[in-house]
Amino acid sequence: MATDPVEQINIEEIDSGFSTNLGASLRRMARFEPSVEVPYMTVYLDWRPEGGRPRHRPSMTIFENQGRDLVEAHPEESPARQSLERDYQRIMAFIDAGIDPAVQGVIIVANDSLNIYETFVLAMPIETQVTTGPTPALLRMAQLVEDYPPYAVLLADQQDAVLTVINRASPVVSVEIRGDDAAKRHSQGGWSQRRFQTRHVERRASFARAVAEETRRAVIEGDIGMLIVAGGDVMLNALMNEFHEEVHKTIIGTLNMDIQASYNEILEASLPLVRAREHEQELETVKTLLDEVGAGNRGVVGIDDTLKALQLGQVMTLVMQNDFSEKGWADYGLNVYGVGPIPSEHPAGGNVDDLFEVELAEELVRLTVVTDAEGEIIHPNTAAAAAFGEHQVGAILRFK
Repeated sequence: MATDPVEQINIEEIDSGFSTNLGASLRRMARFEPSVEVPYMTVYLDWRPEGGRPRHRPSMTIFENQGRDLVEAHPEESPARQSLERDYQRIMAFIDAGIDPAVQGVIIVANDSLNIYETFVLAMPIETQVTTGPTPALLRMAQLVEDYPPYAVLLADQQDAVLTVINRASPVVSVEIRGDDAAKRHSQGGWSQRRFQTRHVERRASFARAVAEETRRAVIEGDIGMLIVAGGDVMLNALMNEFHEEVHKTIIGTLNMDIQASYNEILEASLPLVRAREHEQELETVKTLLDEVGAGNRGVVGIDDTLKALQLGQVMTLVMQNDFSEKGWADYGLNVYGVGPIPSEHPAGGNVDDLFEVELAEELVRLTVVTDAEGEIIHPNTAAAAAFGEHQVGAILRFK
């Protein structure tokens, strides 16, 4: 009978210094009080250096110029100008104090008049954007939440295994399973060699069972929806034979990789598999939406019907093309929203002076989050984008 080959199991929560809990932050900031008189400043910075100049961040110059222009767009003595000036200076001081060179992206949401100042440092890059508006600009953050979901990579050989939970491109949990060194010992010749081979197979299967159980615990208890299994062919086969059915449902791919691979190598190899699965999910969502629309059931397409459904709390899943861009208007006091230029008369009988121009993509994301709906932002040049065709936005409804 084979003895237990596991000598040690180490579980470590990793504080990488990066902001990983973006989903909760997105939900919280979407509920910030709209501020039409004194706007929010939202800043996204691609913090990667330019070419061969490791200390030069082009996004810093962009913020200095665009941020200053946004401040000076308001009358000098106005509350908006004064609040935005304080936001601008505080953000400049944050940048000047120094940002870890390992950081690839930065998000800042500020509104001095409301005592709001939020900073996020990221392990993944984002496109630089500097905006002001009555609510935080959260579209890019929503895209990051979709594009960099939590997943796990199990890297194993016949001796050791490491399960790494990755969230927003940063490791957050490591489960290390160390085996004994029996896999490295060997005998030679005759019956001894055959006994050794039999015990070696038994030991491998026993180690695979132990690794599979730790993987089940981490994946199921941690609510991890995607798992990638990496290693050599022999151990991959042994693990596949031992995984729990619930674990098998989460596996999105395998990688042939040495146990000594670095975290950066693991990340580089695993992200394409995660991207592929995300694109599959987008296509599945688009097909479901179009089926619902075609059957006249719980689906709508087009900005007018989608915006109306969001206001009524009907939306279960928003579907929006990555490049959707259209202007609209909002009355935040009455929670009324519309498409196109601000009308000359208030559509809901309120004061027309309470209508403000908005970016509809931002409002769609905000309304989706505050109504506890899901969102699917469709990547360009994918099967999902092709299937969605000329439609820019749509929604799968909770009820008709």
